[in-house]
Amino acid sequence: MFDILETSDSLATDPRVTRLLQALRENARHQGEVENRMPCRLTLPNGESSEVPEQLVDMVYAMVEAVHDGRVVAVVNQRKLLSTQEAADFLGVSRPTVVRLLEAGEIPFEKVGTHRRIEQSELVAFQRARRNARYQAIGFSVMDEDENFEQVLLDLREVRKILAEERRRKLKN
Repeated sequence: MFDILETSDSLATDPRVTRLLQALRENARHQGEVENRMPCRLTLPNGESSEVPEQLVDMVYAMVEAVHDGRVVAVVNQRKLLSTQEAADFLGVSRPTVVRLLEAGEIPFEKVGTHRRIEQSELVAFQRARRNARYQAIGFSVMDEDENFEQVLLDLREVRKILAEERRRKLKN
């Protein structure tokens, strides 16, 4: 099952598309210069903003460039089914551990013949739930009585983001 979204012809002449393409091209020029890289931020109608991951910026850049050139862009949203071994690699655990989690009902799956298949989105949801449970356990164990639990969780998430960024930086080198 998948959805297909396509662009319309009127977008090619929209001045906002041209301005967006110029900004994305400027950002792309700085991609090789880590100290000059400009993080892209998405500002929501309520005023909140969030940094956009580089990979998503690259996807948007390719789409905006195609739209600006008058080409049709189609975005396909398709389920990604993984084998138990692929799921194990994704989660960083052994295949037998994944099978145990599936059979215990902790991760939804479907059978194709005799093979188990797991949607990647289910693995992401499982990871988030597990991470949140760990954060709560750690938060309760390191909290003083007068500390705000939500703030402790936010601090833990910030530390995790910093560590993940360090790992990504090491992988790139």
